[in-house]
Amino acid sequence: MSTGKPEFEEKSLTHVSVAGKPEFEEKSLSHVRIGWVIWCCILVLSGFIVPFTLLSDVASAAGTFLYWAVYAIVAIISIFTMTRSWRD
Repeated sequence: MSTGKPEFEEKSLTHVSVAGKPEFEEKSLSHVRIGWVIWCCILVLSGFIVPFTLLSDVASAAGTFLYWAVYAIVAIISIFTMTRSWRD
């Protein structure tokens, strides 16, 4: 009979290279999720705030292109990092 609690506890392993400690230390997956949610919110908000405030006075398209190129690279790396540990 189910008690409403999950049958397993979600854990993520973090590499620790401090002498005397185990090589991998358990880190709660909920903390990792909160960090990724905050990071994604920062990315989405910067996609609206930066172009309409900081880049609004830039007459050249080069400044905007540079911002969007860096933004796209950061977003791609973030999604890759976020999804690389997904399993079936």
